Amino acid sequence: MTKGTHKVPVISVEDSLRTRLRWSQERVEQLEEENRQLRGRLPGPSVTQESRRGFMCATDFQFHLGNDVEPAMVYSDVETLKTQRPCVAECGIVEVEVSVVAWVQQSDYSSLIVKDPTHQG
Repeated sequence: MTKGTHKVPVISVEDSLRTRLRWSQERVEQLEEENRQLRGRLPGPSVTQESRRGFMCATDFQFHLGNDVEPAMVYSDVETLKTQRPCVAECGIVEVEVSVVAWVQQSDYSSLIVKDPTHQG
């Protein structure tokens, strides 16, 4: 070999494509892992929490939930329910379990971000 020259390793197109595919697959795996980690940190309910329990007015549960436009509230504890809905002395109280079946619309908190009016861009 003469001074200043060196051999460049030759790599086939197939090997190059395999390497690029492997890098892409590794990047996808990395992004999926980051997504899994972030999912639990987002504000609002987490899809990973399969269900939540709460308490309702029995009449709301029997007649209003899903049947009309009356709101049917679920409370996290019995005492709050009794305070907010004194009718439960007559109506009764039911314990319910609410679970996510599917996301109908994804969360979008971008409208809550305060924009700097002096920012150009």
